[in-house]
Amino acid sequence: MASALYLRQGKLEEAEQMYEQALAGYKRVVGPDHISTLGTVDSIGALYLTQGKLVEAKQMLDRALAGFSSILGEQHVDTVKVMDDLAKLCRLQEQTTRQENDGVR
Repeated sequence: MASALYLRQGKLEEAEQMYEQALAGYKRVVGPDHISTLGTVDSIGALYLTQGKLVEAKQMLDRALAGFSSILGEQHVDTVKVMDDLAKLCRLQEQTTRQENDGVR
């Protein structure tokens, strides 16, 4: 997928555009709750995490987690990957909060 190539090259904006196009296509062709659609939602969430877009990342990852959990179960590798991404998000949020609090002192 071209979006993954852009991501590996560090071209985050281009990757985001490609993922968004893929997401729109998957939604149109197979629906919003299809595994392929949810995989792209997870990929966008992970990309947002990389970009530091924490609010947007949480929204996408929560959506992917709900879908994968419902369809595949909580023990499936795809579901667990999203859980791992959410754990990374929590760590980043904690770091951000800690830095903001340190800056206030």
